[in-house]
Amino acid sequence: MAKDIKKFALDEHVPEFDFEQFLNIQLDTTNERVNKFIQWANLFNNEQKRVIYQFLEYIDEKFSNEYELNPIKPKIAIKRYWFQFI
Repeated sequence: MAKDIKKFALDEHVPEFDFEQFLNIQLDTTNERVNKFIQWANLFNNEQKRVIYQFLEYIDEKFSNEYELNPIKPKIAIKRYWFQFI
C-alpha cells in the first residue's frame, strides 16, 4: 500500500488525508485480520480446502487477466495460505 501511495503521489493529491496514520492502523490490525481468516479457514475440512485451492488455481489459469488491476489475486491467496492443500 505504501508503494502505491508513493507511486500515484496520493499524499500530494489528497493532502488532507493522513496516509501515515492509515498505514499504521492497517499494521495494527493485521494480526487480528490474519487470525480471523485462519479461524474462518479452519471451518473447512482438508478436502474442502483442497477444492478451494483447486478453484483458485482454475480462476488464476482461466481468468488471470481479470485480476491484473485487482490487488486481491487468486495467486496471492494460494501463495499466502492455500498452497498447503495441493
